[in-house]
Amino acid sequence: MKLRPLLLSLCLLACAAAQAATLTPEATQDLARRLDDLGGATFARHDFEKYARETFPGVIELTGGRDKFMEQMRVAFAQMDAQHIQFVSHVSRPESQTTDAGPYEVVRIPEESVLAAGERRVKVISYSLAVRTKPSGPWTFIGGSGIVKQPEMLWQLLPGLPRDYKLPPSSMQPI
Repeated sequence: MKLRPLLLSLCLLACAAAQAATLTPEATQDLARRLDDLGGATFARHDFEKYARETFPGVIELTGGRDKFMEQMRVAFAQMDAQHIQFVSHVSRPESQTTDAGPYEVVRIPEESVLAAGERRVKVISYSLAVRTKPSGPWTFIGGSGIVKQPEMLWQLLPGLPRDYKLPPSSMQPI
């Protein structure tokens, strides 16, 4: 039967496509640089336009569109400004393995930030997810803080993501 070798070949191709890819060191460094900029210079400038460009489009859609997303950013930053909250430092450590999420691939990026409000400092352990359309679309980000509060939102944004996908830890502690 000539059909059997063809089916076997198709199975092997499907299995290979489902395997996680590995990012180059340059690609992981670029993701880290971009997230560190969002937690540093972009935050300090209140550059909402850049936040919108760097945010996974599904997040913007879930918030009701670009205008509502931008308004939520303005409100959040106004609240942080009123409390004199500043980023002291931000370090992200992207993993190199991607995870297949249907039409997307996803990379976990554990993050550690130090925030200050006057004399008080807080260490925040969190994460972001880098997401791109396969095979090589631009990377955009989903911040983990919203996912921690509403974990089911992750599968609403990325229905092809495995249900057993493990998220990095999140915590906040005074230092």
